[in-house]
Amino acid sequence: AINGQRPRGNNYMLDGTENNSAYFSGEDQIFAIADAIEEVSVQTGNFGAEFGRAGGGVFNVVTKSGTNHLHGTLLWRYQSEQFDSISNLDRLTGVPQSVFSNNIYGFTVGGPVRKDRTFFFAGFQQNSLHSTANYPLQVPTADAVSRLRSLFPGNPRLDLYLAALGDFRGAGAPFDVPLGIDPKTGVNRGSVQFATGAYVLPSTNDGPQWLIRVDHYQSEAHRLSWRYSRDSQIALPAVVAFPGFVQQNSASHQNFLFSDGYTISPSYTNEFRFSYTRPDSRSFV
Repeated sequence: AINGQRPRGNNYMLDGTENNSAYFSGEDQIFAIADAIEEVSVQTGNFGAEFGRAGGGVFNVVTKSGTNHLHGTLLWRYQSEQFDSISNLDRLTGVPQSVFSNNIYGFTVGGPVRKDRTFFFAGFQQNSLHSTANYPLQVPTADAVSRLRSLFPGNPRLDLYLAALGDFRGAGAPFDVPLGIDPKTGVNRGSVQFATGAYVLPSTNDGPQWLIRVDHYQSEAHRLSWRYSRDSQIALPAVVAFPGFVQQNSASHQNFLFSDGYTISPSYTNEFRFSYTRPDSRSFV
């Protein structure tokens, strides 16, 4: 948050061109291949004429280009529940620790196509997060279900609710839910106990990201660049509102850049940038 603005008030750029979400502002394509980033700049005020959108700050991520020497990097990062502790909230509610494995692996490579003239750079990264996720939901205890059935026999709404629950019952951190006064008899129906239960589902959050870039030096003063980056991601489940009501999200981004830069003199440069971005986001229940 810069200049008292929300993060949505910032201007996000990728290689000096638009990278703002068209849905609700904020960053569109989150570029996550760290070894493919040459520079990250943050401007908080006194913006130049090329920046006209931001009320907050200007964030610009610049990708790497190739050089006269072939070079590259390899990446592998692994995380699992074995390295994590159980949170105090999970201890309180009796939610067991989720079992997960998160593998992030990738590479970058860059070098010359034609020495001193044309260079290439490419990068790839895969994020694979698989887990048995525990979703804490507040549902009636076993005793509460028996009492609700006795108080409301044949109630279609209760039958529908309990059918969706199945055998899922709450056990951790119980609390009372008052049932109010019976409108027919005027008798206080007391309360039943609800508690937190761990709704266990297999969870997947996978997605690759890659880019390829070509730079060509027409002369010492004239430089041309092309860059294409793409990513996709599937999150299942993304939101769990209730047993049986599970939302899946999928998203993908494409970003193409063409840049033509010319150095007129030590004091003046002229640069033309053209970019094309195509986001695609979908949700299923």
